[in-house]
Amino acid sequence: MKNLLTKSSTVLLLSAILGTSIMPKTNAAVFNGGFETGNFNNWSTTGDASVQTGGPFANDGDNEDFNQIAPFEGSFHALITTACVDTTEIPGGFCGNSPSGRGGNDDEPAPAGRFEFSNTGVVNATTDSELTGDAFALQNFLGLADTALDAVGTDSVNAPSGNRQIKEGSAIKQTFTLTNPTNEISFAWAFLTNDFDEVELSVNEDGFEGRDFGFYTFYDTSSAESTRTINVIQESNLTIFDVILDDPSTLVNAADTDFRDKVFYSKVTLTGIAPGTYTLGFGVADGVGNDYTSALLVDNVQLEIPESSQLIGILGLGFSLCFMPKRKKR
Repeated sequence: MKNLLTKSSTVLLLSAILGTSIMPKTNAAVFNGGFETGNFNNWSTTGDASVQTGGPFANDGDNEDFNQIAPFEGSFHALITTACVDTTEIPGGFCGNSPSGRGGNDDEPAPAGRFEFSNTGVVNATTDSELTGDAFALQNFLGLADTALDAVGTDSVNAPSGNRQIKEGSAIKQTFTLTNPTNEISFAWAFLTNDFDEVELSVNEDGFEGRDFGFYTFYDTSSAESTRTINVIQESNLTIFDVILDDPSTLVNAADTDFRDKVFYSKVTLTGIAPGTYTLGFGVADGVGNDYTSALLVDNVQLEIPESSQLIGILGLGFSLCFMPKRKKR
């Protein structure tokens, strides 16, 4: 009888644990997932990548949110853009001559480099002779095949399938190991763009080649490079614009860094991830024609342990305690 009461007490205790103390979701495997260090500690970057808080000129005392978009959580978030470096400061930026002949200035009437925040500029994503830098530097950084950005399928967020001709871009990535039986990875994103040309953004005989887009890639590091894919988060298509105007001077304010249009934060969750070592990368790519910058904000990257996995572990512990052989008294 006493043994039965002990087991019953154990079951009641476990019930209380299950009812009130399921282990919280954790980001232990993803380091600096909210960029709250104020920098890219634990992340690798290429191109124009920066950590933002309090607007692009926070060091000058401007405490406004970046383009009216507050961090998804905390005080910081990561920004990557398709902007050319200011060629008056650093000669030989990665942007080549656009059809309008602006060279490194891709957001007129704003001055060159106005939408570039790291003083680095984008990296090459092609072998185009107009661009400088290593061929396919963006893809190589992310561990992807050279053609991985050229043809991408439909994703859950307003991104049609089709062939794309990518010129350049920027990216961040982190590699980490997951040990739980089942894992979930989540992150928040927002998209900003100055793209405006109706012809360039429309579907043409070449597919969707003119559209900038933000994307992520997630793969097991033991996988073959040829099997690794990307998922488009958002592109600069016509549906996110209030109006389409023909005069670029009305779209980009020469005096500030406000993007023409934006999509505010949304969250993505990747589920059913087995144990292993993975790379998670985020990128933003510039479609054919180097003019007009787009950007991707990323925040709150975290590992989430599904409650079902926690429940299995706790129940296993409970059964072990309930049916553990009783020690004999000496």
